[in-house]
Amino acid sequence: MAQYTENISVWQGWLGVSILNFNYTEFDKSNEIFNREYGILPGVRTGIKRTKGAVQVQAQLAYHGNNVRYDGQTQRGKPAKSRTDEQITELSLLLKGLMTESNPISSTLYGGLGYRHWRRDIKSTRTASGLLEYYMWPYWILGTTAGYHFQAKTQLQFDIRITRPINPSMRVHFKKNNLDSSELELDARLGSRISLTLSQTLTKQLAMAVEPYYQRWDLERSTPVPLKSNGMMIGGSITQPRSETRNSGLDFTVIYKFK
Repeated sequence: MAQYTENISVWQGWLGVSILNFNYTEFDKSNEIFNREYGILPGVRTGIKRTKGAVQVQAQLAYHGNNVRYDGQTQRGKPAKSRTDEQITELSLLLKGLMTESNPISSTLYGGLGYRHWRRDIKSTRTASGLLEYYMWPYWILGTTAGYHFQAKTQLQFDIRITRPINPSMRVHFKKNNLDSSELELDARLGSRISLTLSQTLTKQLAMAVEPYYQRWDLERSTPVPLKSNGMMIGGSITQPRSETRNSGLDFTVIYKFK
């Protein structure tokens, strides 16, 4: 097993494909389900990591997108079924430090920053106008890993992290109504991500990995924002309901090591 304590700089780059089982739910004031969006989002991810001694620096970019099912209701309570185009982009930068390394076990503690951008395009129907929404937030990351080397070329690693959104916000564009776009400030609770990665070294430079994972985000109900048309208040308001995102997925990654 490679020793992190060696004062050698090693670089790794990776490219992978992903299948994400997207599951998003909004709740009304009574905590009843207001609407749901669910479906499969294919995606890609790429990243780079530098290891020197007991320290690792890692950057990753991931994208998922597809058309999923929308089951819910309008703001006035009328049932609505539609489709939604989802596009989710995430960027993260992590700093990892080796805590223990005793063959065949190793562990790290890490922290960093991430950024999430979600484009949510709810299609219009005969009875309801669609919405184009953008959700954006940077977030803190704190996590730990525990790895086990079955042999020199095979490793299993458990990864758990806590995420904390920083001042999340959203922007709403109304499609059919003559209304101005609205911006809403959101509150959030702690999120999390759990994964289990099985990696196999193929050559000195090449490896492959399979990673099932589970991720959650929780956003609180926003304060109402007055509706406007051409800059003038017209009565009424818009509110973003409390929401839960419960995603699971599977990543397949090819890793290349170089110095």
